[in-house]
Parts: sequence; C-alpha cells; structure tokens
Amino acid sequence: MNTYTKYYYTYIITNNNPLNNEQFYIGCSSSGVKPEDDVKYMGSSYYLTYDIKQQGIKHFKKEIIAEWSTREEAMLHESRLHRDFDVANDPTYYNKMNSKKGFTVNKLTN
Repeated sequence: MNTYTKYYYTYIITNNNPLNNEQFYIGCSSSGVKPEDDVKYMGSSYYLTYDIKQQGIKHFKKEIIAEWSTREEAMLHESRLHRDFDVANDPTYYNKMNSKKGFTVNKLTN
C-alpha cells in the first residue's frame, strides 16, 4: 500500500528588497511534504529565479495562501488569483502571464 501523501497549495512570494517594480509572484504547487515545509520550490518564473540568485533567498518570503484536496482545485484558485490581481499586466508581479484553469496564457493572446 502506498502511504505517500500529496499536498496541493497556492502561495505568494514577496521580494522584500526589490531592485525594480517586481515584488510578488503567485503560484500553485504539488508537494510530497506539507506546504510550510516545501521551502525549496519557489516558482517557475525565470525573472523570479534570476532575482533570487542575484539578491539572495533572504530577501524572499513564501506564504501559503490556501491548501487544496486536488491539483485541479489549486490550479483553479491560482487562475482566479491571477485574474483578480491582473498579474500579467501589473508590473509589481513577476508573473508575466495569466493562468487560466491550469493553463498559462500569454497576455498577448488574451
């Protein structure tokens, strides 16, 4: 019997020392550890990853927004947050695209 537990969650990362306007990143993740213990995964954004490497992880804080029973629920929540905060068009977000029902859609095709 498999006792492996999977956790699904949405999160926000805040850059407390931004060098430009980009300060936030909203994402969702699946993990084999509790969300609060999932400290290695910070997101898939090239720009976020670049800034973490340049500035150091100490300037970035990851906060869990919500936990979900399924990956689909987490992805739908991420999509709603992207829409509600218009992350693709707000220069304070590292997100350069809006996620729609789990699929990332370039802002040029919206």
